[in-house]
Amino acid sequence: GESVWNVANIFTGWADVDLSPAGDLEAIAAGKCLKEKGIKFDVVFTSVLRRAIKTAWTACSGAECFSMPIITSWRLNERHYGALQGLNKAETSKKHGEDQVKIWRRSYDVPPPPLDLSDPSHPTNDPQYAGIPPDALPSAESLALTVDRVLPFWNDQIAPCITSGKSVLVAAHGNSLRALCKYIEGMSEKDVLELNIPTAVPLVYELDRNLKFVKKYYLMDPDEVAKKVAAVANQGKVAKDPQVMIFQLGTNNWQSVEEPAPGSGILHEAHHIAYNAMPGCHSYSVYPSSIHSENPGREKVRVAKLPHKIPICESISPVSDKRWHGMPDSEVAEYMKRLEDLCYDQMALGEAETGRTYDFAIAHHCFLNQVVMQRVIRKRMAEGKAKIPLVAFCHGTALKMFNLEKKGDPEYPMRFKSMMEELKVFEDVQAVVTISEDNKKMFLSHFPSFKEENIFVSLNGYNPLIFYKYPDTLQEGLKQFTTKPYEGSGRAKETIPGDNYQKMVLFVGKFADWKRLDMVLKTAKLYEAKYPDICTVIAGTGGPNDIKYYQDMAYEEIGLEHTYFVGAQMQPDLARLASIANIGVFPSKSEPFGMVFIECMACGTPVIGANSGGPRDFVSEAVGCLIPDDELSVPSTDKLINDLFTAVCTALDEDWKTTKGPACLKLTEKFSMNEQCDGIVRKLSDILKL
Repeated sequence: GESVWNVANIFTGWADVDLSPAGDLEAIAAGKCLKEKGIKFDVVFTSVLRRAIKTAWTACSGAECFSMPIITSWRLNERHYGALQGLNKAETSKKHGEDQVKIWRRSYDVPPPPLDLSDPSHPTNDPQYAGIPPDALPSAESLALTVDRVLPFWNDQIAPCITSGKSVLVAAHGNSLRALCKYIEGMSEKDVLELNIPTAVPLVYELDRNLKFVKKYYLMDPDEVAKKVAAVANQGKVAKDPQVMIFQLGTNNWQSVEEPAPGSGILHEAHHIAYNAMPGCHSYSVYPSSIHSENPGREKVRVAKLPHKIPICESISPVSDKRWHGMPDSEVAEYMKRLEDLCYDQMALGEAETGRTYDFAIAHHCFLNQVVMQRVIRKRMAEGKAKIPLVAFCHGTALKMFNLEKKGDPEYPMRFKSMMEELKVFEDVQAVVTISEDNKKMFLSHFPSFKEENIFVSLNGYNPLIFYKYPDTLQEGLKQFTTKPYEGSGRAKETIPGDNYQKMVLFVGKFADWKRLDMVLKTAKLYEAKYPDICTVIAGTGGPNDIKYYQDMAYEEIGLEHTYFVGAQMQPDLARLASIANIGVFPSKSEPFGMVFIECMACGTPVIGANSGGPRDFVSEAVGCLIPDDELSVPSTDKLINDLFTAVCTALDEDWKTTKGPACLKLTEKFSMNEQCDGIVRKLSDILKL
């Protein structure tokens, strides 16, 4: 997989650097690909460098290969780049010329300048190679020398395994693999110089019984492989500066054990990580928290510690029931001032650390964050700095609040929508990113004068490092979870008795009326009567009154006996629940996007939702179904309950987990967070003419 020095375009060689976040994703994708093709291994060979070992582990885990030996050898290490190790490839090309760098990188028998024996990074000074004769350890290598190093290991270790009929995986590096390819295919010295091997793309070699080459092929999409091959070929070329400098202001906290995050907070954190993993890209961020004042686990981010819960637009969040409409003007002004000062300082820090200016700023949600950034940008302009384009990332809840204000809801008197209009906030916004077509329409209904050509839909991405198909059985998986009854309920905590069940329905979401948890509970009464071996797991939370309301509905009003409330869960635990469930049920009214659908499907589990909102953009019969939702009723009607019951029964009787699960995994491949962020940067670059 791609390493952190690949990202930085640095000569790596024997430097033992880690995989980049994108490299982790590549290895996961490779594992999924191997699993889909049904490929298993009897033995794995890899180098002693961590990036190759982690790639092998991750890919084998994804392919559900666990019992084979993994053999490491220094002979499979990358080519040693001598004194070039640690230097940027493009900068080295500028200094010495592309032709000279190509000779060092791709000539067959010309090594780069050697590393001095006294250099601390020389292999003879590394304890990892203490058992190897010093004269066998290189100071620099050409490809010819790399071939000489690799072939003895092929002859002594790899070839005998293949001859004995074993299926072999070799997880190594670009040049050590080129050495093997040259030998296996009988390639000329000239031909091997033009061979570019992309990172973490499974390449299959078929040999006859005498180990003579028969054919080779990549397992992934040919067009995607071609792009990756071209990227490898271009590493040493001088290219235009690809850097994009981004500032982000979030509305909600990031995920932690002490402070579970709502969807927009999780997405902001994931985007921050993804942008910073993109070559040449920097993202600096600020987000609020009612608990933390810093986030030592993340770089380039500052936390605005609030003296109160994080305000919300409408409904509830996992950590707050404090509504903007319940705050006096003075408290709102204090909140904005706190964020304004912190954003101003964080932007200055980012410019000082990188020596760059920002290409654009992203304010999450369509509400006060735009006001805060409007002020920060104007303050910077008053100091003589350039105007930074402002982008709104439209999640949906603020628009729902504006809807309630327009309708004259007594709990939401007209206040904030009129404020946004008076301040002409969206006259200072150059582009809007929305998460669904419905969101785009809703935004334009509130701000009709905004240029529609500057609005685009970006379907949210998920984190495949967390959401993938876990190997737990239903019975063992359920036993890992304990119920969380509300205080004073009279019900004791209990571990879910997994051995009692053969089927499971999963609901994940906050306890808000529009999420229609009431529909799930009332439907559970029907399907629990039909299937005695089924249980329902409810993962999520709300305010104390909401938790009491739904738990009492389940146990006191409806009389459910096999429904378990497990409270808010961290993302890896949600992934485990999704992996063992037969079906995910999320019947929200006008769900803004539906990330929970994507995350559930990424774990191989089909989904059922309502035919309204964002899920209509991607949920098809291939991966589940959407029940009719013409009336958009809250609370749910008998018709909605009966339709949901019919859908759940169909999913169980037809075993959608088996028949639709593979399509779920395939669909979610295009929803990776890296793909989304790359698309956002490309689209904004066009709109903003960067």
